[in-house]
Amino acid sequence: MTKLIRAQSESGGAAAVDLPPVRTRPVHSEAQTNRLPAQRVIAIQAEIMLRPNLALCLLVEQRLSKVSDYPG
Repeated sequence: MTKLIRAQSESGGAAAVDLPPVRTRPVHSEAQTNRLPAQRVIAIQAEIMLRPNLALCLLVEQRLSKVSDYPG
């Protein structure tokens, strides 16, 4: 390995160096990631309270998707 480094530096090329892996931080903290689904559920509940027909449509859509996936 030292021969490779010496040969490259003598020839004017870049020296080969083993660098430690780069650690990247997550964009969002774990607490924020856990809050997002909770806020989504609260928003959906608020919409369903304002529009009860939406709840019925969602329920029918879920039931129909289960029936259409039935293998028999």
